[in-house]
Amino acid sequence: MIEKSSSQEAQLSPEADPPGFFLLALNISPQEKPSWRKHLKSLSITIESETAYTLYFRDPEGNRLALSHYPELNQDEAANV
Repeated sequence: MIEKSSSQEAQLSPEADPPGFFLLALNISPQEKPSWRKHLKSLSITIESETAYTLYFRDPEGNRLALSHYPELNQDEAANV
């Protein structure tokens, strides 16, 4: 997944958010999210933002990364897919 920066981020100077990809998101399972949160914090990596499905943080070079999963479907929803 590649995501464009929000309008608030776009107002930052170019040095703060250099040109290129805005976000690299990697897929995880919903069950892995709590252990990834704990692991990132144990490495002193700041979680900049979090949604119901995604953890956002930066690598040592300042690139924006995310660990994300799709919502789990209940049985009724899965039957309609």
